[in-house]
Amino acid sequence: MTEPTFTSPPSSIPVVAAVMERNGRFFVGRRPEHKRHGGLWEFPGGKVVPGESWLDAARRELHEELGMYAVAVGRILMRIQDPKSPFVIHFVEVAARGEPVPTEHVEVGWFTPDELSAIPLAPADRRFVEGLPRDDFDAKAATWDQDPVRRDRAASVARQIRERIILTPERHLLDFGSGTGLLGFHFLEHAASVTFADTSEGMLAQVEDKLRAGGHTRGRTVCLAPVTGAFPGRYGAIVSLMTLHHVPDPTATLALLAEHLEPDGWLAVCDLDTEDGTFHDDPRARVHHGFERRWLVDTAEGLGLDRVETSTAWVMHREGPAGVRDYPLFLLTARRPPTP
Repeated sequence: MTEPTFTSPPSSIPVVAAVMERNGRFFVGRRPEHKRHGGLWEFPGGKVVPGESWLDAARRELHEELGMYAVAVGRILMRIQDPKSPFVIHFVEVAARGEPVPTEHVEVGWFTPDELSAIPLAPADRRFVEGLPRDDFDAKAATWDQDPVRRDRAASVARQIRERIILTPERHLLDFGSGTGLLGFHFLEHAASVTFADTSEGMLAQVEDKLRAGGHTRGRTVCLAPVTGAFPGRYGAIVSLMTLHHVPDPTATLALLAEHLEPDGWLAVCDLDTEDGTFHDDPRARVHHGFERRWLVDTAEGLGLDRVETSTAWVMHREGPAGVRDYPLFLLTARRPPTP
């Protein structure tokens, strides 16, 4: 699919503002004093050249300003008319490689939403930060496992995965978006090792505590960079539970997971079927409202995977204004073909 380019009325000038997040922190830079909004902090970016895609613009601006390489863009999180100017600022999720080396900003840094609220931001950036959800998985980590529904769901999904994929004891497994490891712990006795990968250091700390308490020597943790989610190695199986709807670019994430499968390795992803946006209580939550199963199958097959199957793995029940709602979860399994 061709990435859309920006078109706008002649009276407005589109600007891309790259929203880059790592471990719950967002990247911003402080503008030079002699420029407009001098001394104020902003998300990096700049004007979009006519005919450019969002990725093209982000790639050019981040390279010029920070020496970073934009590899993917996600959703447009907010559009804001910059006060007293023709600029319409589009805050876009961006995944970028490399460490920032500023050439235009006098200072740069990674900040939590609360920290961003405490520093002087440019007007449009201030409005954007005010709308950031404070859904902090680090803060929830200590009590995450206390929910019996989460525990039961993970146990059921793990059992169904083991029934669908072939995981021999000498192969290694990755739990992508592991949280506290509720899914991955069910594979510790079935794989040579289990890597628990997540963006939340608080969640991974819970995994490490449980590994120590249980005397498990086959588990390790890896802290992922949000959006890119890069991780080392290849695996005989990659499993994931309720993570895909949180990533900015599901297609790129599935491609990344498929790339890290060994030949004859298996992918198993469980997440929400398409829903109407009522699953999450916070309307500002930066999530996808589930996925069409046909899209999942087509995407997996387009990545060269075979033995692609989907089924209903679990149904979640949530109380809402109109009563109890059901939210089915799919289980997608697929295999990377063996090397000829």
